[in-house]
Amino acid sequence: MRKYFFLLILFCNGLLSSFAQYTVKTIPDPKKNGQQYYVSNPDNILSIDAVNDLNTICKSLDDAGKAEVSVVAIDNYKGDKEVFDFATELFRTWGIGKKGKNNGLLFLIVKDRRKYQFITGYGLEGDLTDYQLNSIGRNNLVPYFKKEQYGDGAIESMQKVSDLLGITNTTNPNDSEEASTTSGLDNSLDQGEILGAENASTSQGLVSTQNYKPRLAFLKKYQYAIAIVLFILYILSDIRMQKLSDDDTIPTIQITKSIAIFLFTGVFVIGFPCFFTGSTSPILFMVIVQGCIIGYIRFSRAFGKKEKEYIDIVNKYNSVSQWAKSNFLSILITPSLWFKYLTVQSYKKLADKSNIPPDDGNNYVRLNWDEDMSKISKLLSKGQKKENEINSNIYQVWENVTTKEKKTLQYKGLYYSSYCECESCHARTMPVNLTTVVISRATYSHSGKGERVRKCLNCNFKISVGFVILPRLEESSNSSSGSSSSSSSSSSSSGSWGGGSTGGGGAGGSW
Repeated sequence: MRKYFFLLILFCNGLLSSFAQYTVKTIPDPKKNGQQYYVSNPDNILSIDAVNDLNTICKSLDDAGKAEVSVVAIDNYKGDKEVFDFATELFRTWGIGKKGKNNGLLFLIVKDRRKYQFITGYGLEGDLTDYQLNSIGRNNLVPYFKKEQYGDGAIESMQKVSDLLGITNTTNPNDSEEASTTSGLDNSLDQGEILGAENASTSQGLVSTQNYKPRLAFLKKYQYAIAIVLFILYILSDIRMQKLSDDDTIPTIQITKSIAIFLFTGVFVIGFPCFFTGSTSPILFMVIVQGCIIGYIRFSRAFGKKEKEYIDIVNKYNSVSQWAKSNFLSILITPSLWFKYLTVQSYKKLADKSNIPPDDGNNYVRLNWDEDMSKISKLLSKGQKKENEINSNIYQVWENVTTKEKKTLQYKGLYYSSYCECESCHARTMPVNLTTVVISRATYSHSGKGERVRKCLNCNFKISVGFVILPRLEESSNSSSGSSSSSSSSSSSSGSWGGGSTGGGGAGGSW
């Protein structure tokens, strides 16, 4: 009897699995449950906590106007379609993304096929490139999915997407639960019970929330002074970066330009949020955000110039290293620049490798790309020179002091993973990331057409992966803005997607 019972269970599981194969039309749309829902999890692949966290991340991106995201996790779907084709059809069926902005993102997980797929709206392709999404899949998703930790992998992947779109302070649902619980305790317990609870917590080695009140009071009291000091430091930092990168500019012009930039942007970054929220409490945070944005733009431009000053990797490292040291204070007070030290360290490793001779003695002298270009050019092919230029592969030539024999050593460059080998010239000069070549431009009355290609930087060999439709241009007027606003309001109340479209951008893989 027990044997037949287990057989019956296996039969039922198989039957349920067959029913769990979805079509585009049968996958549950999370928006049917309300506008604040973004995750479809009909087979319970993701835990309840994971779904809540993902909904929080997606809502923060939607509220900020960065992207309208849908996360779909299913066991399987019907048919033999590729996951890319199925995901693209689902994206277009639901209309993910705001109409006109086309800022939709679909994250599809198909457990039984062990595949995942990101699909981006056309308006989001510049902010979330195929290469970035592919990197997220490899580094943030696959390691978890291989361990069947689907919730952790999905959350970390979406957190990375959120970071790339500039929304790094997503809310943890547990925080709100704890806050409401704490509030409930405060309202229900009398003073004696609260003191008793605090004493009990202290005896157990826990820190009472009362201990943080002096710190919060101190921060609240002096935040304006700290904000002013930081604001001045950011201006001085900007002036210094201008001076180091634009030696020909008159100092008074540099000072005036920096002050004008910070005052003008401060109205939007600091003034508007405080005005519309009716509070000045986040002013310190806003000042730091402003400094990070302007500092990153200014530093990145100047840093890029320093990278291009030299071809030789040792000279390049000395240039960027000296630049970073000269701007130590700017980097220290600007969190968005901290990762630049990692770039400098990567250059240092390449420079150290390039200084290692082919033997253990002093029989060879290193040829400098910037000084001995004529000698080096005779030894390397056009493709190798291009690889060295774009930093996909580094070539270092050494010359024997006695025999004048030359040896060429090859190393992986800083941007090795950004390129692959070209099928035509066999140089590592084929970008991994796809670009869209416009064939016919979109107008207000007709859609356009584009081609998704990879083009070799050495021989111009082109690989096409298909054509995409470029959405029609939308007229911007007060009336259309008003109708869009009312449409958005109606959409919000009824619970639906924004009506976006996709050109087929994105990335996918398996685990």
